Amino acid sequence: MADTEIPRPEEQTPQSPFQNVRTNGRAFNSPNWRMKSESSPQASPSPRTNTSRTAFARPGPHVPQAISEGRRLYVGNMPYTAKSEDVEALFTAAEYLIERIDIAIDPFTGRNPSYCFVDLQTKEHAQQAMTELDGRDMLGRPVKIKPGVAKSAERAAEQPRSPVAMGRWRPQEGTSGAKVNSDSSQRVYVGGLPRLTEAESVESNMRTFFQGYSVENVSKVFTPHPAKRFEPGDHYYLFVDFSSVDEAQRAMDTLNGHQGPWGGPLRVQRARGTTNKPEGSSTPGAEGDEQV
Repeated sequence: MADTEIPRPEEQTPQSPFQNVRTNGRAFNSPNWRMKSESSPQASPSPRTNTSRTAFARPGPHVPQAISEGRRLYVGNMPYTAKSEDVEALFTAAEYLIERIDIAIDPFTGRNPSYCFVDLQTKEHAQQAMTELDGRDMLGRPVKIKPGVAKSAERAAEQPRSPVAMGRWRPQEGTSGAKVNSDSSQRVYVGGLPRLTEAESVESNMRTFFQGYSVENVSKVFTPHPAKRFEPGDHYYLFVDFSSVDEAQRAMDTLNGHQGPWGGPLRVQRARGTTNKPEGSSTPGAEGDEQV
């Protein structure tokens, strides 16, 4: 019997542990396939962006520093569909270098709250941008560029106060002290207002709008429910007291849908909770979505 030659261990061909792994196919032909040895391309520098809904609710430590240094800007009157790329394009087109963009994007609707905050690199650039970019077009709307402010100040400006007690509202400061009418059937809801902050201007414009009607009191402007901010249009509102139910009804019949002092049509409807109507009236007690 012939001897069988057995190869020595050192002469055996080593087997690769990856010999059964595929190295071809669609995955290897994909342009997204990269070997470990390949170096990743360097991405072009871009501003840090926060699109979370908590971008304004819990601002990071960068916010106080940017505000104190005068580098933080408020960008308002934005289209609801605008994204961080549109904000970046607005500033980079004018050759302003952005350090950070804070813009809240609703994950369900994909909309922003019509404003965001932008941190530029220097205070000088921020001041120039306010002058140069204020009123510039962004997707068909002229944006407003103002200094960024602390969140506590924003909350104080926008926090709605409860109108339930004290006859639904208190007389506005600086007014002539017109009495608050306790008869809610003589009260009218006026909706479709933009955000307004000057109380005296609001009252004078409302009295001009209702010229020829016996107006006894104009309330402060109320902030809409947060959900309304993602809907197009203006949703701030106020209430107006008339001297009689007939006067209130006449104002609703005549002025509902008319263009207001600030350009848009106003909703003039009976305030929620009022059921009394002038005798013979067929207009039901309307309730606006923003009524409290």
